[in-house]
Amino acid sequence: MEKQKKLIVLFILPFLVFSQQKSGRARVEFARGKIEGMVRSGEITPEQGRERLAGLERRVAAAGQHDRNPIANSIEDAYKKYGIEDLSRIRSALSKRSIPFEQIDSVLRGILRMIPAAKKSGKDFSMDPRMRS
Repeated sequence: MEKQKKLIVLFILPFLVFSQQKSGRARVEFARGKIEGMVRSGEITPEQGRERLAGLERRVAAAGQHDRNPIANSIEDAYKKYGIEDLSRIRSALSKRSIPFEQIDSVLRGILRMIPAAKKSGKDFSMDPRMRS
């Protein structure tokens, strides 16, 4: 059982580290090192390594051609459905309430989840005390 836990941690850890890399170039460089290690250990052939790296570079390049922050854009699109065009006032109000910059998108998504419930309940809507700040 202990061996399975170690294998799970060893399997998941690289993905966690990889997902936390910020820039596309950093992701490619991180993957390059990982792929080179896999080639050296014999897990994959050099040709497979080149194919994987080329595929990652294509995906990173394609992502760079689209909007820089698709998560923020999807949040803005969701708010537009409710008639809110500019989120900057909401973002600044949240930051004034000492909500860290990194958490503002999460808070905005939480608000999005509450809007349908508030509409459905009407005047009877009561926000959970944990959600109030």
